[in-house]
Amino acid sequence: MNIVSLDSARQLEEDVEAALRMIVLRADCADTRTLRKRRFFMRAVAAIARQLAEDEQAILALEAVHRSHEREFDLDKGRDGRTASYTVNARVVCLLNTILRLLKCWDASGAAILLRPLSEALLLSMYFRFSGTLGDNECEISKWFQDDYTPPAKVLRDYVSRKMHASRKMREMLGEAFADADPHKLLSDKLFELNQFYSKFVHHTRESIMKHSYKGYVASNFSSRLGFEYRRCTMVGVYWATVEVFEKLLLEAVIVFNQCFADVTTGEEHDTLVRLWKRYLDATIRVDRLREFVAAHFGDRGNPGPAASGFSEETE
Repeated sequence: MNIVSLDSARQLEEDVEAALRMIVLRADCADTRTLRKRRFFMRAVAAIARQLAEDEQAILALEAVHRSHEREFDLDKGRDGRTASYTVNARVVCLLNTILRLLKCWDASGAAILLRPLSEALLLSMYFRFSGTLGDNECEISKWFQDDYTPPAKVLRDYVSRKMHASRKMREMLGEAFADADPHKLLSDKLFELNQFYSKFVHHTRESIMKHSYKGYVASNFSSRLGFEYRRCTMVGVYWATVEVFEKLLLEAVIVFNQCFADVTTGEEHDTLVRLWKRYLDATIRVDRLREFVAAHFGDRGNPGPAASGFSEETE
């Protein structure tokens, strides 16, 4: 993988600021509206690049933890839940890397299609981990190994939500939700809603295609005929919305790895996973700030509209 370090991301931000100063010096030769949008666009690119650089470091840390414990699992003859969870986590790391590569190329549509497989892999990993620890679902685990069978998504959601409900930490996270609703149903319904959201990209609904591929879809009445995008996404709001969902799934992956490797990690690995968990919990503040920045300059629904259609040439 072509690793982009945090230093490289910071350098990009410095380069962007230098470029912006040059643009300002040449402002007398540029349309004021176009100039303003170029400045916002370049700053958004730099901010997102730095975020993705941090994400890459986090994924590399998860990969290192997974790689270092391979010999502790019998991948040939092991038929238990822990081994199944470890195997699925390899797919989790692969999907994280693939989505990150797509986002670094500004391929929001391609990345969005892989959100559901990543979410389902994380859910399956937790299902196997809870089952292996508690001695549950032995028949389903056996079928996964011997018959190439995966339990239906509804079964995974119901089981994992019940076990998460049994966790004291999860009850604390839910807080006041326990006062008005059945927490098990609340978790199960939330997992179902997320699955439905991710499924729209997989099943190619009209809204998901148009929103991610047609320039100015939200703001346009099609009189301008701005056209489809077939490669890179130039709609900053739409692109950032995809990055934001990826960030949440990366946090979920960190939580899953904390759970799945709790009994085998070294002290240093444990500290790394806890540090990542805290970083991505704290990152919600940064995410909100970036969302406000993008919404303010590119529209609340994500599409910049006809006036920003010139971005495609600048990003090539």
